[in-house]
Amino acid sequence: MAKKLTSMSWEDMQSEMSLAGNPEKIRNMFQSVMNQLSACIDGKNIAELENAQFATKRIMAELKLWEKIQRERQQLKS
Repeated sequence: MAKKLTSMSWEDMQSEMSLAGNPEKIRNMFQSVMNQLSACIDGKNIAELENAQFATKRIMAELKLWEKIQRERQQLKS
């Protein structure tokens, strides 16, 4: 991933994704989250931006945990 995430086009992002992971569904989720953020957060309020980043880190931690659980479950089946 040579480009910064913030400067990647959707096509660049999609090329980094697994097709088995349904990139179009993830694109819709991404757009929904970005729309929600822009509607809820005052982009000029540093404290709100920091809080949103913290909450996003929590979401990432949850996703990583879900992935870990699924990997462990799939290894047990092998």
